[in-house]
Amino acid sequence: MLEKEVFKIVDFLKNTNKVLVLRNGVVVRNLYDLRLALKYMDPSIYYNHANSKRNDFVNWVEIAVGDISLAKSMRSARNAKELFSIVDKRIEFLTSLMLSPVLKVSESRPEQVRKPEGKLAPEEDIDFEKLSPKVKAEIIRIEEEMGNERFKRGIINFIIGIILGLLFGFLLGRM
Repeated sequence: MLEKEVFKIVDFLKNTNKVLVLRNGVVVRNLYDLRLALKYMDPSIYYNHANSKRNDFVNWVEIAVGDISLAKSMRSARNAKELFSIVDKRIEFLTSLMLSPVLKVSESRPEQVRKPEGKLAPEEDIDFEKLSPKVKAEIIRIEEEMGNERFKRGIINFIIGIILGLLFGFLLGRM
């Protein structure tokens, strides 16, 4: 049963069969792509996809990703920054559930597990070694994607730093 819930969490994070193509040409395949697109999104792009007539982001998360809870919370967002924050928190929550160490059982009553039937409570931990090889491989793949995203952000920040340094150096040199 626990493994089934881990698969559900992994499904929320992996690439979907139905992509979301934004007006600026960005293709969103998973929640990581959505988070990155929202972080750098121009307001006009956001309002083209989320307005009084439709909300492509919520519809895509609900239908393609299947994360109803995230879709509900996304409805309250008024701009890309708020939507980014909601998606970012959800990704962090899902990955923390996936990568928690050991499922804790009450010492006084070993037969009693703290999790309600059919739901994975946020305070529970998962023993990575007890998962099937397929689930482990998927978790490792997602972690590698997260590492690649962090690396790309680092490169972008480095390049921006160089440009700003050159610009400030040039301006100070002209004074």
